[in-house]
Amino acid sequence: MIQLSYQDIRHKIVDGDLFLFRGKGWFSKLIQSWTKSPYSHVEIAVWLEHRLCTIGAVLHRGVYPDLLSHKLKKYGGQVEWWAVSDSVMDPVGGNRHQLIIKARNWLLDSENGWGSSYASSRQFWRSFLFGWNWDQPDAYFCSEFAARYATQVLGLQQFSNAIKISPGDFARCDAWELKGIITA
Repeated sequence: MIQLSYQDIRHKIVDGDLFLFRGKGWFSKLIQSWTKSPYSHVEIAVWLEHRLCTIGAVLHRGVYPDLLSHKLKKYGGQVEWWAVSDSVMDPVGGNRHQLIIKARNWLLDSENGWGSSYASSRQFWRSFLFGWNWDQPDAYFCSEFAARYATQVLGLQQFSNAIKISPGDFARCDAWELKGIITA
């Protein structure tokens, strides 16, 4: 797989691109095993002024933005960049530029999850052990937040049952193209 230097490619990343994480810790391995996927986490690109950030649901923090450069330096696993495919257009306007603006507006709107809490550890274990679903509109797993984005912004109905989506499901969708592994 192609290794990409963060400094060389950061200017090519647009709002709405995805980052899929391949964690190495026990919790990541548990998620990977449970979801039958090499991925343990997913976040979405969003530019805040001139800073490239990711936004996603993170345990003990909730839905919040974080600088991608900081995340790359401290993360022990692999981070893959999945760009929104050139074939994906705004379902309403049919314009790629409009799609990027729509993604940015959705990601920065608190109604869509910004500032929400992460689903509780108790819920994670209940889901893992018993496969229970729940309807908790103000708390998310990472893939659930990203699935809401895929459904509401990109119009991808295969992600409409967000609670059943795992990070690996995004890699199996042709709405994104794998660009490579980002290195700090």
